[in-house]
Amino acid sequence: MDAANLSPAALAANVIVVGTVVVAPDGGPAVLRPEAFLRGSARRDDIALTTAGRADCALAKFTPGARVLAFLGGEDGMLWWPGPTQVWVLDGGQARSESGDTRPEATLVNQIRALTGQYAVPASGAGEGASLDWSGTVIPVGAALIVVLGLALVLMRLWHRIDPS
Repeated sequence: MDAANLSPAALAANVIVVGTVVVAPDGGPAVLRPEAFLRGSARRDDIALTTAGRADCALAKFTPGARVLAFLGGEDGMLWWPGPTQVWVLDGGQARSESGDTRPEATLVNQIRALTGQYAVPASGAGEGASLDWSGTVIPVGAALIVVLGLALVLMRLWHRIDPS
């Protein structure tokens, strides 16, 4: 995939992920362990790819343990196994496509990031995800709301003494 085709491919993909191939037995399903998302929601779990409905398409060949940048399409919650032109193999700081295009990995990631406006790294554990800080947020805000509500009730009582209608 050359620079001219990068923009349409990035906009057409449902998910663009940098990850490691953890399973790719001959003809079996490929599984990617995500490292970063350049499009789509960042999730921590592995991404299983399906070949369903793709029998007539050429499919990318994955090597277990290889780092790849993949443009993934899909529907109904399933992500399709990409074609050879939708995968860049990342090795030693270089990105190489099936078409023979080679460029620095950082350049490719920055070009895609400029198109999608996203670079999200999945949380490494449950403690790293979004959480609610009770002692630093909920309790102080709750106390402030109670004070404001109390002042409003006092002022309402004073107002009704002045104008009982």
